Amino acid sequence: MTIVEFFDQSPTANLISCLVFRPDKVIFIGEAQKMKQQILCYKKILAQKKITTEIVLKTVSLNKIDTIAELLSEIVEQEKDCIFDLTGGDAVSLAAMGMIYERYRNQKQIRMHHFDALTGCTKGCDFSGEAPKMTGQAEISVAENIMLYGGTVRFTGYRGEKSEKTTAKLWRICCSDPAGWNRAVSDLRELESRREAKEDRLAVTISTGALAGISNAEQKLKSADQLLSQLQKSGLIHNYSCRKDSISYCYQNDYVRHCLEKAGNILEAKVLSVAGGMLDDDGRPYYSDAKSGAAIDWDGDLEDAGTCNEIDVLLMRGVIPVFISCKNGEIDDDELYKLNTVALRFGGIYAKKALIASEMRRKGAGTEYFMQRAEDMGILVIDNMAHLTDKMLEEKLRNL
Repeated sequence: MTIVEFFDQSPTANLISCLVFRPDKVIFIGEAQKMKQQILCYKKILAQKKITTEIVLKTVSLNKIDTIAELLSEIVEQEKDCIFDLTGGDAVSLAAMGMIYERYRNQKQIRMHHFDALTGCTKGCDFSGEAPKMTGQAEISVAENIMLYGGTVRFTGYRGEKSEKTTAKLWRICCSDPAGWNRAVSDLRELESRREAKEDRLAVTISTGALAGISNAEQKLKSADQLLSQLQKSGLIHNYSCRKDSISYCYQNDYVRHCLEKAGNILEAKVLSVAGGMLDDDGRPYYSDAKSGAAIDWDGDLEDAGTCNEIDVLLMRGVIPVFISCKNGEIDDDELYKLNTVALRFGGIYAKKALIASEMRRKGAGTEYFMQRAEDMGILVIDNMAHLTDKMLEEKLRNL
């Protein structure tokens, strides 16, 4: 089988047919420079998936419909088993395809199809209306999606062993007072910066004498004490002691320590936990890949110090990336623009976007303006995460 692709601005549209049909050959039609810039990336992703499709480039001027039609006519005459993919492509190329279909409809079987990324189904676009049989899945990983758009995932979040029970315990403490959680975790981090050096990174001892120079140290000790007491009751730290000259405790494991390294880590962990546990109607994972703390290098060159953005949670449903910003505290207006910019750069028209906040601590016209801007950018705002059950969050994520 040979698939003919009209080279599109969207790398996702260009690659879908190779993923779902695994053809012997794919012919890309477009301008030489644009195709050559991306084709090496396509080959790399196909090789990772053990897809051995031969890639052929046919260059043509996209502003001359007659030239495009002539090239398409040559392909129809030369290729025995040929299918034209109308998922991508510019208006002139698609118009030329219409000319060819009309020219050959009574002489040859001209097959055309279109892939719907939202449903994961292929639809026949020719007279028969029949779609080719899918032999593979339209599915890529988080790393492959970023690579497809010219970037590289430098690293993702916590890569050690995680515990759903631990996540649930920490999330309950956070939900009881999200603002208080933020203050307490921030205070704890500042206090721990004065800890005594130990080989065991889970064991913490802080001498009160080492806190000299920390502003409002007494208040921060009180705030940290309240949090640490809750953590001990939940079994998340052990051997907690708060004496006049020092405080000491030991984290249950490295995952607990990670969740307390930043105030927002537990919100990311909770969203990732819920999303990762979602199932579709057939009992399969709803999201084919899910990562937190994905640091994206824009140009894919890890040797230089180019532009890099971190996405709190990045999910893949087939070929559709879902970019999620998690906010456990105050939310700047710039957050919407940053999320929208990264999502469009590394997902284009296929990207879905959400901003999830434990609580939306904005009031009056500011909130109305913020929500309207989010709607204008196609960003779903989930502004009361601390008050949602897992089922309620699942439903909101499905609505993306």
